[in-house]
Amino acid sequence: IVRNAQGIPMALWPLYAGGMQIDRDPATLRKRYTYTRPDGTVKIWHTVTGEEVSSLRGHSGIVSCVSWSPDGQRLASAGRDKTIRIWDATNRECSLTLNTGMESAISWSPDGARLASAGTGIRVWDMTTGQAVIALTGHTQLVLSLSWSPDGKRFAFIHTRPTGIEL
Repeated sequence: IVRNAQGIPMALWPLYAGGMQIDRDPATLRKRYTYTRPDGTVKIWHTVTGEEVSSLRGHSGIVSCVSWSPDGQRLASAGRDKTIRIWDATNRECSLTLNTGMESAISWSPDGARLASAGTGIRVWDMTTGQAVIALTGHTQLVLSLSWSPDGKRFAFIHTRPTGIEL
C-alpha cells in the first residue's frame, strides 16, 4: 500500500504493472504520483490529498512504464500493446502515439525534446515530429532502466544478462 504524507492509503501498486513515478516539475514537485493498472489505465494521484487527479485510458493492455517530462507538462506511457502514448497534463488527452516494440523503459531528455525508449532495442524519438531519430539494434537483452546525462548528450542503461544485471 502506498500512503501519502498524512498516512492516507493511496493505492496498491501491482507488481506486474511496472509504471510508477513521482512528478519532477518544480511547481508541482511531489504532488503527482503516477501508477499503472493491468487494464491499460494510467492513474494520477495527488500525493498530499490522496485523491485521484486523473485516469488516462488508451492502451489496450498492461502499461509497463511511465515518465513525466522535465517541465511536468507531458506524461509518456509505454504499454505491452507496443505503443508509447504522450499525454498532455493539462487536458488529459493523448497528443501523440508512437508505434514501438514492447518497451520496458522510457526516459525524457533533460530539455524534453527527445524521449528514449527501450525493450531489447533502444530508440530515441524526436518529440516534435514523433519520428525515431536514433535506433540501436542488435541488443538482445531486456533493458530494465535508462537515464539521460544532465547535458542530454548521452544516456546510460541497465540490462539483464545471463550472469546478472549490467550497466
